[in-house]
Amino acid sequence: MFFKKIRIFSILLFLFAQLAAQNDENFFFGKLTDANTGEPVVFATIRLKGKDLGVISNNDGGFKIPAEFQLKADTLVISSMGYETKRLGFSTLKKK
Repeated sequence: MFFKKIRIFSILLFLFAQLAAQNDENFFFGKLTDANTGEPVVFATIRLKGKDLGVISNNDGGFKIPAEFQLKADTLVISSMGYETKRLGFSTLKKK
């Protein structure tokens, strides 16, 4: 039982190290805000057009998209309840 806990902890530690080692240069960062109020749009879905890949904005409207997604699709589809769905081409985005 003790060794099983150590093994699980080791796996989690390895996964965390891998995630922490990812370089921010490999992401597109963004923040969704309401055009009228300037308030963040929380938990909106940002997905690749025609794919089952995407991310969700956090509680301040921020999100980061892996740059590799650009190789899988050319358009992002942004949607949230109460808002009109928007489509953005990757070509309109800049890293950082």
